[in-house]
Amino acid sequence: MSAIGHEMIFASAGSGKTHALTTRYLRLLALGVEPERIAALTFTRKAAGEFFGEILRRLAGAAGDAAKAAKLAAAIGRPELGVPDFLRLLRGLVQAMHRLSLGTLDGFFARVVRTFPLELGLAGEPGLLDEQTAAEERQRVLARLFAAGAEPTPEQRALIEAFKLATFGTEDKAVAARFDRFVDAHLALYREAPEAGRWGVRSRIWPSGFSWGDGDEKAAQAAAAELDAWAARTPELKEKPRARWRSFAAQALEWAPGQVWPADLEFVLKKVLADWPAVRDGRAELMIDRQRIAPGPAVCAALATVVRRIVALELARRMLVTQGIRAVLGAFDKLYDAEVRRAGRLTFADLPQLLADGRGRAGGLRELDYRLDARTDHWLFDEFQDTSHQQWQILEPLVDEVVQDPEGRRSLFYVGDVKQAIFTWRGGDPQLFAHVAARYAGGVQRRELNESWRSGPAVVELVNRVCGNATAMRELFPEASAMWGEYWRTHVSMWPERPGQAALLFAEEEEGRWATTMRLLHMIEPNERGLSCAVLVQTNAAGARLADYLRREGGIAAVAEADLRVGLDNPVATALAALLRWAAHPGDRLAARHVAMSPLARLLGPEKSAAEAVGAEVRREVAERGFEAWLGGWARRIEGELGMRDEFTRLRLRQLVAA
Repeated sequence: MSAIGHEMIFASAGSGKTHALTTRYLRLLALGVEPERIAALTFTRKAAGEFFGEILRRLAGAAGDAAKAAKLAAAIGRPELGVPDFLRLLRGLVQAMHRLSLGTLDGFFARVVRTFPLELGLAGEPGLLDEQTAAEERQRVLARLFAAGAEPTPEQRALIEAFKLATFGTEDKAVAARFDRFVDAHLALYREAPEAGRWGVRSRIWPSGFSWGDGDEKAAQAAAAELDAWAARTPELKEKPRARWRSFAAQALEWAPGQVWPADLEFVLKKVLADWPAVRDGRAELMIDRQRIAPGPAVCAALATVVRRIVALELARRMLVTQGIRAVLGAFDKLYDAEVRRAGRLTFADLPQLLADGRGRAGGLRELDYRLDARTDHWLFDEFQDTSHQQWQILEPLVDEVVQDPEGRRSLFYVGDVKQAIFTWRGGDPQLFAHVAARYAGGVQRRELNESWRSGPAVVELVNRVCGNATAMRELFPEASAMWGEYWRTHVSMWPERPGQAALLFAEEEEGRWATTMRLLHMIEPNERGLSCAVLVQTNAAGARLADYLRREGGIAAVAEADLRVGLDNPVATALAALLRWAAHPGDRLAARHVAMSPLARLLGPEKSAAEAVGAEVRREVAERGFEAWLGGWARRIEGELGMRDEFTRLRLRQLVAA
């Protein structure tokens, strides 16, 4: 095989990332690479499925149509290939399907762990836990930590004391329940950075020095007295701002770290910190209860002294809390590792942790890199901007071997868009894109895709005007604008004749935005015209509320795709659940009344009115046919009762049967 080279692609939204990936994959196949020696990895199963489906679609098309064969041959730089060649490649790919490394990063890590359990220190056969079982395992570990009546071990005492420190200033009688929520919120972060020197260390947070002082109480007392005296003697102050200011001065002295913030203290503190440079320099103008106050340099200096003490004490508390959080998580993770993880009962979050730990141990994964490397010659990564440092730590030695291949018969290819980084919440670092490019500088060719195959000129023009406005970006996002400017490129629509409209509409409240959305959907009529239509919101909860609003107020078959709860968010599914509960527990009067008040009562018929008869019939059908068949039969019966426009319920019935 001839050298193919290494390539990274900066691909903007809609510019054809999947097409670029599949073209690269097909080019490798055409060059004679065995499919099982290519690792093509992305972040979601949906993306991996689309990638594989597109490969098969393009190969199948070229294997049955001469024009498509010529088009694909030109795209992969092999114009001499024809229909028989692509038929041969398609056959080879299908025959190798069970050996392909084509899927998600998590799936790849799971295969590695299953292959080398002993080398990674696992005592049992690795198995992935579902969400419910993982929660039960965590509860089992917590039960050991908080066993009633048992004398705590020194380790347990240390853990409980650390937990008190980590939750200083909060109260909760259900310690175990709070601990469970606490671990769920912070454990992933601990596993990314377990070193004690990275948690609550002042010199690491402020390497140039801590500017808030040491919280001098005497100086703060004198300053607070000065603030109170100034408010008392200043006739220009109106009654309400004067009372607020004097209350702030008194509360500032009474406050201690960890206490609930008094209302006036919190109000003024937010105003001061929002304009801190001006307060510090003695030129502040604060809006207090609709009166603009300019206290002058001397009073600003006193105000700064009081605020510095509050901030210094609160930051000191937060650093102690942070250290306590790390101690709690470390102790819990040590026990969890011994009880669950090392027994081979794993979650997807455990996989990169195990592999990263294994790489650091003598005789661990470092000794196995050569075995992994021998299986893969070509690495393809999608959405690389969402890769975490921990994931890259595992992959880096394998990629190094490929890039440094002296014969050039192996390759690296990665594609992504730093502007679309969405997994920073789970450790993704968009700066890795540039880091990898710099690491292999000169050895990896850079290419940019800025032509949109998805959107027409109206949408692309709006994107360019909003996202390409460097001046506005600097004003709105001063810290992030430099990185944004480094990666931003003007977009171009590849459909210059496509009609369309883009507009910026504004509504003050959520209800106004929803009403505007509903009005636009009624104007566009996507369902009637056979169109798909997406409405983007900021949170899953908002999406669920909006979808419910559109169905309820507008009769629109809207679905909140990010938060599918097909058994809970519609009346038909809840009625079917009530029917099952009634069948299992004939004495459940709430379930019986639910069924009686639903359309299911009419479908049951008069002869099924007795609870015993209903329950016996449902139990018999479930026992003989299973839940899926029973539910499918009821779904067909219910569909006949639905209105012509009730597409949402029909969709939910299909999804419920599938689930």
